Amino acid sequence: MTGNQALSGATIKGVIDYLVTVEQLLDVQLMTCRANQTTYEAFCRGKFFRGYVLGHFEAALQWKGIKVLDDEGTLLQCLAIVHARLLGCELSAAQDYLVESLALQSDNEFSAARVSGGTECFACLDGKLKSALGLAEHFHQTARNSCASDSAATIGAQRSGKAFSDSDVRILEGFSDLLARTSGHESFVDFRDIQEGAQACAIGVQAQGRKMMLGSMVATRSPEGFECSVRNFQNERLPGLPEYYSSVESALAAHKQYFLAMVQALQERRKPWWKRILS
Repeated sequence: MTGNQALSGATIKGVIDYLVTVEQLLDVQLMTCRANQTTYEAFCRGKFFRGYVLGHFEAALQWKGIKVLDDEGTLLQCLAIVHARLLGCELSAAQDYLVESLALQSDNEFSAARVSGGTECFACLDGKLKSALGLAEHFHQTARNSCASDSAATIGAQRSGKAFSDSDVRILEGFSDLLARTSGHESFVDFRDIQEGAQACAIGVQAQGRKMMLGSMVATRSPEGFECSVRNFQNERLPGLPEYYSSVESALAAHKQYFLAMVQALQERRKPWWKRILS
């Protein structure tokens, strides 16, 4: 399709539906970032986020061979819609946001992030990369740098005798919210003290009147540092993954596909209302 051909409503809807699908790659990547809402909102307004996200969507269109890129007006319309979904804002606000982003095209940080987002998107769609992490990793690095510059805030985030910091708890609770939205079931995170500086956290959903643990995390904090490990519902380490992680963010990022597959399986087993009544 060329820029001289009018795009039908059905074609535009197909493009938007496709972009919504690839938007989920970003949404999953950002699930551990939204727990720190103040830092996350500032991050979304930054040059790196703007460039990475735009590059991601542009690469997705190119990978699919969608020639809507030849029609600038339609392209902006489609991109504004998925930006509104990702940012959780009105379409008009997303349009203004997108215009502001495009005005940064000569900025080095924005341009580098745009390339990074496009490269990782291509790699994921080609099957060469299991999941993109560049955006989330940049967020957490920014957050760590912010904490390092304010030692008082870092100390305040540590709870005496606890392995999971307040920030860790918020991240796990945010991850639990994602599981709830994906599965349609109420989710939970249950913390248990093991000993001084060591804690366990069960992660799961409540279905059919009982709690179903999907996995767990055990963390220890000592003068030597922090480390945590993740187990599946059978209390086994997933093959091919590291046994220990230096942060809750990296542990969840490595295991997010497992947890999402588990809740997706629960969702698929749920019968329609008419089958539940007649069965």
